[in-house]
This record gives sequence, structure tokens and C-alpha cells, in this order.
Amino acid sequence: MPSFTSRPGWLLLSLLLFGLQMPHFATPLIAATTYSGCGGERPEATNLDFEARVVELTNQARAAEGLAPLKHNANLSDAARYHAIDMTQDNYFDHDTHDRVDGQQLRVCSWGERLQAYYPIYGAAENIAWGYASPEAVVEGWLASAGHRRNILGNSWEVGAGYHSNVWVQDFSRDQGTFPLIINREALTTQQTSVTIYIYGEWAEMRLRNDGGAWSDWQPFQTEFMWEIAPVPGRRLVEAELRSGATSTLTSDEIELEIAGATNTPTVTPTPSATPSPTLSPTTPAPCSTCLDAQVLLEGRPPAPHSRWVVPLAITLMPRVNASGSPAFFTTLPSSTDGRIRLNDLTPGAYDLLIKGTHTLQRRVEVTINPGANQADVGLLYEGDIVANNQVDLLDFSLLSTSYTDCTGASTWVQEADLNEDGCVDKDDLYLLQANYGMAGDEPVGGAVSAAASPPPTLIVRRKQAGDYFALVVAVKEDIDTQVNAGALHLDFDPNLLQAVRIIPHNAFTTTLQYEINHAKGRVNFAAGVLKSSVAAPFVFATVTFAVRQPFDRTTITLATNEGRRTDLAAGGVSLSGEGSLDLGSFLELSEAQVAADLHLYLPLVQR
Repeated sequence: MPSFTSRPGWLLLSLLLFGLQMPHFATPLIAATTYSGCGGERPEATNLDFEARVVELTNQARAAEGLAPLKHNANLSDAARYHAIDMTQDNYFDHDTHDRVDGQQLRVCSWGERLQAYYPIYGAAENIAWGYASPEAVVEGWLASAGHRRNILGNSWEVGAGYHSNVWVQDFSRDQGTFPLIINREALTTQQTSVTIYIYGEWAEMRLRNDGGAWSDWQPFQTEFMWEIAPVPGRRLVEAELRSGATSTLTSDEIELEIAGATNTPTVTPTPSATPSPTLSPTTPAPCSTCLDAQVLLEGRPPAPHSRWVVPLAITLMPRVNASGSPAFFTTLPSSTDGRIRLNDLTPGAYDLLIKGTHTLQRRVEVTINPGANQADVGLLYEGDIVANNQVDLLDFSLLSTSYTDCTGASTWVQEADLNEDGCVDKDDLYLLQANYGMAGDEPVGGAVSAAASPPPTLIVRRKQAGDYFALVVAVKEDIDTQVNAGALHLDFDPNLLQAVRIIPHNAFTTTLQYEINHAKGRVNFAAGVLKSSVAAPFVFATVTFAVRQPFDRTTITLATNEGRRTDLAAGGVSLSGEGSLDLGSFLELSEAQVAADLHLYLPLVQR
């Protein structure tokens, strides 16, 4: 059960005044504590019921999509609550944290740094909103926005919510090494002793107990099943011990039982589940003369040791003093069941070690080889590089889309799209790609430089007044004869004159890969695609609404085409722009359109 409990301390009351374009928060009426810096404080909630309801509605939305529930995390709620109050106190609306000093608003730290003051984030996302009067209204607003909806339906495991004076913050993350247990999809109370249990992770066996009592027998692990809690009114505790080989962990949750049930003996009710993962023993390296044992971590796999950790890895060992950069050692080896590889018969010296999986980004670490056995911790190999260009980008999604819902043996099966190596391309693979979208792998020192692209298309916007609204329409011309299943839009504009408000894609592009508006730099980064389908030209790929901040006679909005922010379309894993070598103007057209001014605004998401 979520730990929505009050803490003794102070209470901050404030008024919220907001207009159409940007919020304005009135000076707090009572502020026993005025926040400054990058978080860390544990503020008292101003409305625990609202925060709990946001978590409940979030899990209802996930249930409607067949997704696992998120576990409430009190530390994430502290981070969210701090940010909601701080935005109210210092009169700003942004994911990053700001202080107001001598009337000037100063950025203190990024939103990720604030979260790390409360929680050891392992991938994170955040939604914020202002002006909504109820949890139902704000969650409905987030779900109506593709980017915020992606966060709610994403692959985080835990969630926190913060509320203050109609300012709402929702933080998502996952603590590596923690495997949440969730009772009744994180409901606060129950009137039945029969409850549903959901446990994250993949394990060989599990055993459970109630309220610190005797453990049940060990049995095959199940992700979701029914369980009987003790028929005693009050707060009930369920604990689980999970194990695979020599690896084990404990996890638990609580729920308030309001009406006693009839069952006294806690037993697990069997439900259909997948075949338990095989239990394997970790590898023990043998002695060697001069060798290197490298350890990698893989995403989306059951806990090691496990057969799905055995994957081919491309390995380059490059002398660091070799100016020519020619590799001294190149090979492809399978990893062990716990993610280890060994390189034998090496020459001592200083090297760059580069390791890449079939569909992971490449990692580079510096190693020094001495006589005898040497160790190297390479770290996590991020998944999603399906087309093997050392990036997780539009082309990777485009290829995954063609094989989505396929399993081994299907006519459209793309093996490289099976990111977690479970034999099917499904939502788990999609979530891995979405989480890592936009990332690039390490390159050798002095790696290749991309070729310059053709001059990008530009829209000239003329004669606007402060408070005006207009839309940029990005259309795909009918000249192309290819069905499109993915698109990326990157815009540059003058943030002193314009503010991007929202991005509306073509209604077929329902899978959001990236949705970011950078108000400080004047950038829009958006990418979306179609799963197991495509769209024929001509069509409008996206419409971006802008608000005018200051009057001007002329300004420009430009499609970005540089490496890492390349506007493009894709079909079947192939770039329509030739990965930047062709003129975007040959298949994309920019135009201006009028829009109504009564827009409902909230800041787009940020992800890391």
C-alpha cells in the first residue's frame, strides 16, 4: 500500500493565479519554510488524498492497457511535492529547479539532479501541470497528451506524486536492484482477504508470508497471482523472498483491511504462468597467463545467471598509444550466463576496450593489462540499436515496427528487434527502445565525423504581436511512393520571440518516442511511429502550436538536420533522407496555419 502519511512540520498555503499562456503564482500567504537549492527537504503534504488518487488513477490507466501497476514510492513523492511547492514559492513553471534571487529567476539544477537528492534513479521521467482542480482532471489532461501519456504507460516500476495549490508533479523511476511487490494494484484499502499480488522481475522461485509469520513453501515464481491475507482488520503486511540460483532478494507491501474475511490459512492460489526460468550457476574464471575478464550488464533480462545473458559481443581492444587507431585485437565472443567474457594471450599495455552487442550501443572503457588475470567492469549495454549504427533512433523503431507481435519463425520476424532475447518482439522490446531513444554509443577516440547535410527547410514567420498563436504544419508531399511508419521532427526557433506550446502528430502515429520542448534553447524534439502498419503520402505528419512572446516583423523556424537531431521519415528501417544526405525539402513541406487562442497548456515531459 502507498505510504501516504503526514509528517510533523510546517504547512505552506498559497494562492494560484494563472492566465492563458504561463502560470503566475501569488506570494505564499504562510511559508514557515522557503525553499532554495536543489531539493532534499521532506515537505509535509498539503493534500494526501489528491496525491494518492493520482497514483490510483495512473494505475487504472495502465490496467486499461494491460500494463503492470506502478508502486508508490515515498521518496519520489517527496521529490515531486518539493517541486510543486518550490514552483509556487518562486513563481516559475519548469522541470528544472529555480530560485528567485533579488527578483531574478535563477536556474539551480536539472530535474534529474533534484530527483537524485531523494532517490537513486535508474532512468526517470516526470510530468508536471498547473491549473487543474482535481486528480481526475490532471490525469485526464496528461493522458490526452502523447508525451505525458507515454510516461504514465512507460516502463518505470515506481511512481510518486506531489500536489500544492493546483500545481501537480508526477515522478517515475526504477531503483536498480529493487523488485517491487504490489497488492491490489496499489489500492489503499480492501474489504476482502483475497488480494492480487504483482511482483516485478524474473525469478526461479518464491515464498511468501503474512505479517512476519511463517514462510510458505518454495514454489515456482509467478508475476501475478492471488493470495490470502490474515483475516484481521488493520494494516496487513505481505512479504516475498525471491531467488534464482545464488541470487535472492526480499520485497513487501501493505494494505489496510477494513472488513475481516473468512480464510485463516495463508496459501498461494495457483494461476497459469510462464515456465520458470532455468536456474544456472555463475561462471568461475580459470587461471591464465595474461588475460582480461570483462563484465557487462544486459537490459531486459532475468537476474543472472541465465541463458538469456549468453549473447554474441563484438570486442575491440585498441592500444591507447597507437596514433593510427588500428585495433590490436578484434573478435566476437559469446558472453557467459552472468555476462562475462575472457580475452586470452594479451600483450600488457594501456588499451581502450570497446564492446557492443548485436542490438546494443557500444561501450568504451580504459583498461590497463598487466601479466596475470585483469578485470574490467564495462557496465550496462543499452538496448535498441537494431540497425547497428550505434544509435537508438528512428530507423530502429521503424524496423521493430515491421516485426512487432512476431515470434521466432514468423515471416516478418526480425531477430535483431528481439531486444530482450525472449523469442518475441513485443511491448517489452518496445519499452527498452523507447527508454533509450536518442542515445548514442561510445566511439573510438578520434571516430568518424558525419558528412554535412543539405540546407534544411525553413519557415519564415512575419508580423506577429505578443499573445498571438499560430501553427507550423509539417506535411509529407505526395511525391514519395513509400509507406511511412516513423518520423522525427526537430525544430530550432528564437525562444525570445516564440514559445512552443504543443505538438499534435498524425492520428496514426500513436507510439511516441520523443516529446520535448526546450524553452531555454528554442528547440522542439519529437518522434513518433506506427506499430505494424504504415501511412501513405500525402499526409500531415505533425502540427506544432506556437505562442508569440514578443512582437516581431520576421523570424524563422528551421528543421534541424545535424547528427543527433535529424528530422527524417523512415519505412522498414530505411531513412527517406538517406540519413541526412538528401534534401528534406524534396519530401517535407512547411506551412503556417491559424489556431484558436483558447489553448489548455501544460509543460511537456522530460525524460532521461
